[in-house]
Amino acid sequence: MPLSAMQSGNRKIAIAVDLSDESSYAVKWAVVNYLRPDDNVILLHVQPTSILYGADWGAIDQCIDMSDEESQQRLED
Repeated sequence: MPLSAMQSGNRKIAIAVDLSDESSYAVKWAVVNYLRPDDNVILLHVQPTSILYGADWGAIDQCIDMSDEESQQRLED
């Protein structure tokens, strides 16, 4: 992107948000310290799921019965 385009206020800024205090702080921080008057702001609302996703291992169900030794061993492996 040419330097003149960045200086003219054509920036697109995405901020991930959820219902946490940290998310609220991130938005406030961006408004005070980072955003320019002509910036385009995109708020990405993030919702929690019952499944963890990993880059290499796919989906893992979070509901693991820790009283079951077999389940506990699979979690540790």
